[in-house]
Amino acid sequence: MEPTPNPGKAVTKVVESKQEESGKKLSAEDVARLRAMLMAPAPVIGPVQVTRAEITAALNAGLAMNRIGTSRYYLSKSGTSVRVHFGSTGDSIGHVTGGKDGDTGKVETIEVSGAHRGKGLGRLLAVAFYEDMVNQGCAFVSLGTPDTSGGFWVKQGVQQAAKTAIATAQGRGGNQQFNIG
Repeated sequence: MEPTPNPGKAVTKVVESKQEESGKKLSAEDVARLRAMLMAPAPVIGPVQVTRAEITAALNAGLAMNRIGTSRYYLSKSGTSVRVHFGSTGDSIGHVTGGKDGDTGKVETIEVSGAHRGKGLGRLLAVAFYEDMVNQGCAFVSLGTPDTSGGFWVKQGVQQAAKTAIATAQGRGGNQQFNIG
């Protein structure tokens, strides 16, 4: 018979891991948020809808990785790079990187791992990038490199060598829902 898992030990292990990863001790507030996240009900299995507000909340939550709504997916942010992860301790399965040039967010790369393509994660990353750029004061987005995405950015309303108003880019209007998974 297998022993019953001890959730308190699991939380302690994750906290220690996050502290080691960052090289500094987590604040009591961050530990409490991490504990709440790890002790939350299990995420929904299968496709799920997430809102733009949930994507923004995950970007701004302040932990290393933050769950997007009730999905199995998490976002992490470092500089102007946003990553999507599968599961709370999962490896990165996709990322979007770019930079800021005045009032314009410039997309450099977007990639989703092969096994996870076709699940709406590229669009999720595009919306997360838009939200991050808006938080940094940008009103526009453009492609910083030649588009090799096979038309992905055109579907998002972003043209090569042109500034697109973030407010009109695909996925930015209202509190839209996105299917992922």
